[in-house]
Amino acid sequence: MPNGRIPFDPRTPDLEAVRQIVVERLRRDSTWRQLDNTGDGFAPFVEYIAPTEFEQRNARHQLLFLAQEVFWQLVGEGVLAPGMDPNNLNLPWFHITKYGREVIASTEPQPYDPIGYLADVRERLLNPDATVMAYLAESLETLRKGNRVASTVMLGIAAERVFLLLCDSLAGALSSTSEKTAFVSFRQACVKGDLGAGIRIIGAVKDGPYASCTWRGWSPCRLRRRRRTDGRRCKLDPVGRSVRRQCRSAMCSRSL
Repeated sequence: MPNGRIPFDPRTPDLEAVRQIVVERLRRDSTWRQLDNTGDGFAPFVEYIAPTEFEQRNARHQLLFLAQEVFWQLVGEGVLAPGMDPNNLNLPWFHITKYGREVIASTEPQPYDPIGYLADVRERLLNPDATVMAYLAESLETLRKGNRVASTVMLGIAAERVFLLLCDSLAGALSSTSEKTAFVSFRQACVKGDLGAGIRIIGAVKDGPYASCTWRGWSPCRLRRRRRTDGRRCKLDPVGRSVRRQCRSAMCSRSL
């Protein structure tokens, strides 16, 4: 982002890049309440990749065209709405909704800026798992389209993948052969959704420095946290001794 501006190449127009530009302007330009038909207001937020003045003008027109599309996307997502105030109810005036203000004011990366959101994840993680990133990207896409349940499912699959990777990492770090063997079996039980087998495996570990304090309390049920099933709550036990007794419902006995 040179000079705090977002690059835009009219030869390969990218709608997601335009989305970044629009969101950035909403954040930094508190006076923007009217659809821009000239492109002048975008100047502080965009770096046109165009060698000639003619191509720069063409780039500006291309940006304005795509910004209109992004505007209606943000309207559909509840971030923007037509009308500036009671005296200006119609377009080209618009305002940021209450929900939109929360989104814009947030200092954390927003799912409504998927490029920035995923870039932030890659900055925080040295080598993010490709499968996790693919499901996370799909979760962002479905959220923007208003499919919140589907978005949550995609995010849950990504979380399951992270959990299994964590299991693999921990299994490789265990020094006790019996603990390592039991933990690998526990991971397999989690994948199959057999909570009862996982609890039995945990309870069978008797030796090793981690036998009583590290992963004996782990279970898919614990990670779900107090999930309601059949009118009952799954009460989590901090050391895992009573998980099996308290989590017999069908939902809690399934895998992550």
